[in-house]
Amino acid sequence: MADARKSLNWTKQYSHAMWPEDAKAIRDKRPPEEADTCTMCGNYCAIKIVNQWLDKANVDAFDD
Repeated sequence: MADARKSLNWTKQYSHAMWPEDAKAIRDKRPPEEADTCTMCGNYCAIKIVNQWLDKANVDAFDD
């Protein structure tokens, strides 16, 4: 679930959810303005902001 969330992969998040149909129904009922954000945060989505920052970084922060 963490990897799916980091990549904002909603389909994969649904597949890992305890109640995938409910999770998808909730998101479908309240779609965000942009597809790559969550319904709670919108453009202030922490995952989206961190991913944008990491895309610009010279190193991969997740390498060991």
